[in-house]
Amino acid sequence: MKTRAPGLLLLAALPSLAVLLPGCGRPGRQEAFAELALVKKTVECRLASRMERISAQIAAFAAAVAEDRDFSMKFLVDKDRSAPEVTEIARKYLEPMAFSVLTVTDSQYIVLSCGHFPANTGAAFPSARGFSAAPSFVMDNVKGENVLTVQAKARFTILDTAIFFAFGGLAAGKEFCSGLCCWPGYSVLVKKGSAVSGLDKVESISEVKGDTIVLNNVTYPAASISLPWTGEGDPPVLLIVSQKPLR
Repeated sequence: MKTRAPGLLLLAALPSLAVLLPGCGRPGRQEAFAELALVKKTVECRLASRMERISAQIAAFAAAVAEDRDFSMKFLVDKDRSAPEVTEIARKYLEPMAFSVLTVTDSQYIVLSCGHFPANTGAAFPSARGFSAAPSFVMDNVKGENVLTVQAKARFTILDTAIFFAFGGLAAGKEFCSGLCCWPGYSVLVKKGSAVSGLDKVESISEVKGDTIVLNNVTYPAASISLPWTGEGDPPVLLIVSQKPLR
């Protein structure tokens, strides 16, 4: 009976070893994409929780302003829009709420108080008209710079006749993204057009296709999540990107 040479036996075994060893051949790619799907679900849950918390906080803020006697007296009785009791109420609550942006407008969406950029007071907040009850991503003026934010809206009344709106939330920057990233070895980014938040040194980035993305000319496993958008132009997307390139 003839026996195969040891070298031939090793060559015959290589396909089986490729299946058994993690990271070798196609099964390694399959494992990477399976893990990516789990990470995406976790990020979606964290995003939903963050949005719900923003909604709850802005509703509580609106209720606090509605009950603020000094705000009501100055605005409705004295009709003094420029009084500190009116113009500074958003700034008073901004830091305790750990918000990046916080605004109070009248029924015509004219800013009465802006915690993140007091110079906005008296200006119109046109994007506010497109808001629904659920939080949405929107560009806002922060210290003279257009910044992508996620904000919720709350309507409130005083004396059952005067209508006001409160808007507030977070800048969708690096800190926001890191709060959604819960698995080691992954990055969460927000991309709007060519602008990317959440990762430094992005020289080039593609769209997500086939659960992959080309970042700085290297291909990585990646997934995208659509984001609610209030405004003009292309809506932003949330990207989950593995830090391990595809082999």
